[in-house]
Amino acid sequence: INAEYMGFIMFCSEEKKEASFLAWLNALKLQASPISSVISLKDGIIILKLLNMIDPDNFKKAGYNLSAGDHWSPCLTNLQRLHSAINRYLEDIQKIAVEKNVINFEAIAKDNDKKNMILFVEKAFSVAMNAKNKDKCIDVILTLEEESQGILMEVAMKYAKEEQRVSSIEHDMLESLQVQLKEKEAERVSILEHMKKYEQDNTDLLQKLSECQKTNAKISSEYEELKAMQENETPKVSLNKEKELLAEIESLTQELAEEEKRYTDLEKTHKEEMAKLNDERLFSDQRIDQLKQVESLYEKEKK
Repeated sequence: INAEYMGFIMFCSEEKKEASFLAWLNALKLQASPISSVISLKDGIIILKLLNMIDPDNFKKAGYNLSAGDHWSPCLTNLQRLHSAINRYLEDIQKIAVEKNVINFEAIAKDNDKKNMILFVEKAFSVAMNAKNKDKCIDVILTLEEESQGILMEVAMKYAKEEQRVSSIEHDMLESLQVQLKEKEAERVSILEHMKKYEQDNTDLLQKLSECQKTNAKISSEYEELKAMQENETPKVSLNKEKELLAEIESLTQELAEEEKRYTDLEKTHKEEMAKLNDERLFSDQRIDQLKQVESLYEKEKK
């Protein structure tokens, strides 16, 4: 993330920070419906799901009130218990010193205090960024808008005070970014190959349809010639030839109708698939450009 963002991010508004955390949590799909406000997290359940996902051994779901709803008392109990578990994890597992009394949980539970709730989400986020199962959490950050990436990266740095730990987080972010870039480029190649195959199928079918039309025209011409020659042939011979040609025309007409239907169906499918593949290719190209830009910014920062 470039230097211009760093200056902005340090003083970014509470709303922008909230929006960045919500975008990240929603991208993790911790619940079916989107989270629209940090206050909806005040029962602690979504935060618990997040922490349980990255380290189920240290953040077990047992003992929490999973139906606290908007009632302040069980919400307060959940938040305090979860906060104690986070502090133990930061100090004992991640070896990060923490300030223990900076968050007013009563203000969150009773008054829906957004500022204190954001502080708590920050703390949970810092755990996720340093946990052993952090890959998914980091990968999701790289799918967000650049502004949100910058804000979340700065929050991660805030809790990673040791130089080695900061370097480790930057390395993980860049490594994850490079993996995503490689996957997107492979996906783009696959899309282009599919598009090429559909185009070849379309060409082959058009050629076969053309051949059927030519054959049908030839047989029809022979039939017309036969009718003109009937006066010079014995009725029996003429009738036999006419039956043979009529049978052949009927067979070819049916084959032509089947090929035309197959072509019409395939053409419709082809157009739909090509439109879909083209949309996927454009999206993939845009994502590759975005990832390359972010990768370039990280590389500049490293220098």
